[in-house]
Amino acid sequence: GFDLVQFAACHEKAQGILVDAFVPGIPGGTGQTFDWSVLPRQLPCPLVLSGGLTDHNVGEAVRTVHPWAVDVSSGVERAPGRKDRLRVQNFLEAVAKADGFDREK
Repeated sequence: GFDLVQFAACHEKAQGILVDAFVPGIPGGTGQTFDWSVLPRQLPCPLVLSGGLTDHNVGEAVRTVHPWAVDVSSGVERAPGRKDRLRVQNFLEAVAKADGFDREK
């Protein structure tokens, strides 16, 4: 199978690695999640998590994967290409809370 640690080691000049859900025939931006538990805990470079993230699941994703960053697009849209201010705010608050930076403390 695919070894992400070995892949990262072979690309030592990479600033980081972005992981996204794989859907055959679609290059990205599918809005699909994947099993985050398959990701290794340690990589030789920062990990950016993408793939179906929303304000409802990004907290669990951050607590499970501990990524350096998260990438979102359709997960905060009210319609294709139209971001929703409240969804963006809720997403950012969920990330901050999961990462231990809850502003309401």
